[in-house]
Amino acid sequence: MHLDLNQLERRPPDRAAAYELFRELEFTALTTEFADGAVAPAKIAEERKYSVVRNRAELDALLQQLWQPEHIGLAISNSTPPGGGQQQSTHDGPARGIAFSPQAGTSAFVDLDNFSEGKKPRLRRCASY
Repeated sequence: MHLDLNQLERRPPDRAAAYELFRELEFTALTTEFADGAVAPAKIAEERKYSVVRNRAELDALLQQLWQPEHIGLAISNSTPPGGGQQQSTHDGPARGIAFSPQAGTSAFVDLDNFSEGKKPRLRRCASY
C-alpha cells in the first residue's frame, strides 16, 4: 500500500459541503457560520410562459399537459386580496381560480370566475387514476 503524504496536507474546508451538512443536521450556529458556502438557488427560467384558461378546449389541452411531468405546482386562488395573507386565510368561499405549473417558468391559471361556457368547469377524475 502506497501512502500519499500530499493527502495529509491541511486544506481549507469545503464550505458548500459543510453548509449542507450543518443545515441538514440543524446545527444552527454552524449553518450561520458557513452560510457563505450556501449553494445559490436554481436559476429561474429566462422565458416565462403564462396563460389563462377560459374555455373547455383550453382546459382539455392543459389537462393533457399535466399528465406528462412527474411533479406539478398547484395554487388555489380565493377572494382574499393580494398580500392579505393567503396562507393564513380562513375564507371558506369558493375558489376563484386554480393555477397549475408543469415546469419552471410555465403556468396556466384556470379562471373559474370567467369561464366562457358560463359556469365553472367540473374537474372530474380520469379513468387512468
